[in-house]
Amino acid sequence: MVNTMESSSNIPLYQHPYNFSEIILGSAETLIQKKLVDSHNSIVNKVFSRCAYGMLIPVSLITRSVDTCVGLATWTFCVLTFGNKKLCTFTAHELYSSRFLLADPFKFSLKTYTPRSSFTIEADGESSLVKEKVVEIHTLSDKSELNDLRKHLRLRMDFAKLVIESIVLALLKTAFSVSSVSLAFYTKGVDGDNNTLAYNMLTMTGVVDDLFFTTMRVVNPWAKIPNIRKAKYW
Repeated sequence: MVNTMESSSNIPLYQHPYNFSEIILGSAETLIQKKLVDSHNSIVNKVFSRCAYGMLIPVSLITRSVDTCVGLATWTFCVLTFGNKKLCTFTAHELYSSRFLLADPFKFSLKTYTPRSSFTIEADGESSLVKEKVVEIHTLSDKSELNDLRKHLRLRMDFAKLVIESIVLALLKTAFSVSSVSLAFYTKGVDGDNNTLAYNMLTMTGVVDDLFFTTMRVVNPWAKIPNIRKAKYW
């Protein structure tokens, strides 16, 4: 099989996903923060901001679910085409939303309770660990002296192991999410570090995205799948 991957460490990186959720939620949150939360009018920053964040709870759940369902539907075609670049790019953008199926509703729930709750949300957070491992596997393979056939089989075996690792990571996040989310609400969102921890732990639903990323590598180790990251306005 021809190695279509330009560089083992050169997985395409997209800072501005074009899926439905990112467009709506990112713009809405920025607008609420600037126009309502930062307003000098006490009614606006205490009442209207809470109402606005409250509305984003169901909106985030619906839009993230729609994106995820669309991605799951196109995943099949990615497998059938052995990693068609355009299909994989579209599917990666859609399944990226699976990471925030619970994290976004949690964030907006906490901000409904305390509008000035702070979060330090880095691009993709801990959920990028699996994708970073993909780069590491390819780098080691490039340096390997194995013949093409053995290298081909070794890559598939390594990515199959990564499928299991992504599931284990999701389970660990699930275990820690209960206490961190409870503490966030108990402290009324005043502890930014704990808020961020709770948010990151709730991205365990991103195991769907990680499984797509890893299983497609089992199907085609050199499939060009973009490493989606959080848009800057988040």
